[in-house]
Amino acid sequence: MKTLAIDTSNKVASVSIFEDRELIKEKISDEEKTHSEKLLPMLDELLKGENISIDNIDMFVVSVGPGSFTGIRIGVATVKGMAQALNKKVIPVTSLEGLIQMADSNNVCAIINARHGNVYAQIKHNGELLDADCYEINEVIDKLKEIGEKFIIVGDATEEFCDLLKEKINCEIFEKKIELSSDIGKYALNRYFKDENVAKIPHEILPIYLRKAQPEREV
Repeated sequence: MKTLAIDTSNKVASVSIFEDRELIKEKISDEEKTHSEKLLPMLDELLKGENISIDNIDMFVVSVGPGSFTGIRIGVATVKGMAQALNKKVIPVTSLEGLIQMADSNNVCAIINARHGNVYAQIKHNGELLDADCYEINEVIDKLKEIGEKFIIVGDATEEFCDLLKEKINCEIFEKKIELSSDIGKYALNRYFKDENVAKIPHEILPIYLRKAQPEREV
C-alpha cells in the first residue's frame, strides 16, 4: 500500500511517500516561495523521482492544522482534490499531534507560535491527549505547573519562549521544532494499522484553525 503524506501547515512544505509503514522518500522545501508555488512541482518531482504515478497512491495523509492559515488551506485542498479524483481515503493529522508523537514520551506539550504571546497548544499527560486550543503562553505554563511533572516541550514556539519555560517549569526543550510530512505520515499509518476507521472520505476532511484569521478577528 502506497501512501502520500503532505504537510504545508508551517513555513516548511514537505511531501513523503510510504510503502505500508516504511518511508520511501521525502522532499522538503523551505525556499522563499509560497506553498501554492512550490507544493505541486515538489510533489511532481517526488513522484517522478520514484517512478510512481499518482494513480498508484492508495491513501493520503494531510496536516489539517493549526498553523499557517494559508498553508493549511493549500495542503487540505490539494489532498482532498487528489483523493476525490482517485476515490481514495485521507487520514487527517493535526499539527499538534504530529509534534507530540515526535517526542515519543508520555508527558509532552506541543506549542505552535500563534503570535502576540499566544500559542496553539496540546498536552499529552501520562499518554493521554488533552484538548487542543489557543492559549496565552502563561496559561499553558499554569496548566503544566498544576500537573507538576516534567514535560518535554516541542514546537516552534519554544524558540520565543524557551527561557520563560525553563524558568517557570520543570521541562526539556525538544530540539526539532516543526513536524514534517514523514512525521505525520508515520503517526497516521501507525494509527491506521490499528484502526482503519481513521481514514476518512475526502469531504470529511476539514482544516483546524483553533481561532479566526487576524482580519476576521479585527472585524
